[in-house]
Amino acid sequence: MMAGRAAGAALVLSLLAAAPVWGGGYGELRRELRDYQPPVVVDERMRPVAAVPEPRSGAESDRQFAAQLAALRSQAAAWGRELVRPRPQAAFYVLDPRLRQALTPVAADPARLAEALRDGFTLKTLEGLVLLRNPEIKAKEEEVRAALSGYSQVEDLDTILRRYAGFTRGLMTGVGPMTDPSPAALSFPFPGVTALKGQVVTQETKAALEELEIARREALTSSRRDYAELVYRHAAYDLTATQLALLDSLRPVVESKYQSGGAGFQDLTAVDIEQESTRQRLADRKEDIQDTEAAIGSLILAPEEMAVGRPAAMPARPSPPPLVRLYRLADSRNQELRLKEAMIGRLERLLALSETMIYPGLASNLSSYDQNLLARGNEAGGGFSVTVPAATGLGLPKMPWFGSDDAYLRQTRRQLAAQRQELEGLRAGVTLKVREAWTLWDKARRREGLYRGQVVPLSQAGLEAARQGYAAGRVGFSELIKAADIRLDARLNLAKAKANTLAAQAELAAAVGVSEGVW
Repeated sequence: MMAGRAAGAALVLSLLAAAPVWGGGYGELRRELRDYQPPVVVDERMRPVAAVPEPRSGAESDRQFAAQLAALRSQAAAWGRELVRPRPQAAFYVLDPRLRQALTPVAADPARLAEALRDGFTLKTLEGLVLLRNPEIKAKEEEVRAALSGYSQVEDLDTILRRYAGFTRGLMTGVGPMTDPSPAALSFPFPGVTALKGQVVTQETKAALEELEIARREALTSSRRDYAELVYRHAAYDLTATQLALLDSLRPVVESKYQSGGAGFQDLTAVDIEQESTRQRLADRKEDIQDTEAAIGSLILAPEEMAVGRPAAMPARPSPPPLVRLYRLADSRNQELRLKEAMIGRLERLLALSETMIYPGLASNLSSYDQNLLARGNEAGGGFSVTVPAATGLGLPKMPWFGSDDAYLRQTRRQLAAQRQELEGLRAGVTLKVREAWTLWDKARRREGLYRGQVVPLSQAGLEAARQGYAAGRVGFSELIKAADIRLDARLNLAKAKANTLAAQAELAAAVGVSEGVW
């Protein structure tokens, strides 16, 4: 027994003697840990990124949010002015301010429309009334105003969300330590998100404005075609009336020659047939004029009983400009192209907004989700971990609907790529349409020159020769009637060529996307 106790005492003494050695090793280990410096590569990786600031809250966030709201109001006011007075760089056609001032009271009073469209009214007057009274244009203007209300919706909604976040600040206890007494989550929505929503509304407003310009373009193009058609139909009525007057003047001549034996009975029947046929065509011309007047009245919502006067003569049309210039102009001014670009811009902003809502911003502490429901998911017993390893990313929860492979974002990116391809196809189609409209205008212009310079003078000379020959007995009555019909057709074709020239020019302006005033 004594021997055992002696051995135990010796063991204790040996351990006490070795204790200073252990203490010295632990101190050295502590010094090494304190003085340790990581490699440069690791140190750079661990250093916070100062170039990307974290979302801020508090007074600075409120100031930034107020600045974004002021920018939204300013943008909405600018688009409102664009609706009333469009810029020449963006409009298909800009009405002269003096003409607008003169026509505004007329457009507001349907009873005064007949005064504006009395005999001798010009194309400019009709265009001004169309811009001020056309129902489709009015409908698109309301759609633009509806799009502008999106700015106030963004402001009101985000203001309510921020107020709600401020009122519920004391209820959001969260878990774990808080490094920021006023985290960014309490200032949601961030000013940058509000600005992005404003950009979405801006693109929607641009698209609505382009649709408005398309409505204006189509209404103006229709008014120009109808004006040209009305000028032609009045000319056709006058020419047909002249033909009837010629036949009426020939009837006594034929009857006198028949009584003297210089003409047969068939000449009398032929002139009677031509007279009745011409009277019928004259009645048809009158109906055609009334149809065109009704078409013009529908463009400006004129009363059904209102009569449209005789339009002024069409002015001389210039030569078509070079196609290369029109191609460049259409590439920047065509409304369909600009509408598609606005739709693409809207989709891009929506995609960015979706990514902003799904992906958190950069933060040096690997998470911007202090005191939110994501961090308290485990309290319900089955959520997700509140500790996120650095390799996962900037605090992304381990859930399938978050991340770069999000299904909705993939779908939106594909739709965006499809829209860009459609834009390229649309641009090629616009170029083809400009080419075809330019060809129609060039053909109509050359046809007009042909009839004015050669066909009409020759037909007039042929009729005079036939009349003299018939009076001298060298030409029969049938040849005289044929010469009169040739002259009538030539003069009708000249009038139609003039109308076709104006209509083709209107179609070319519609294809380019800007009226001919800037060509």
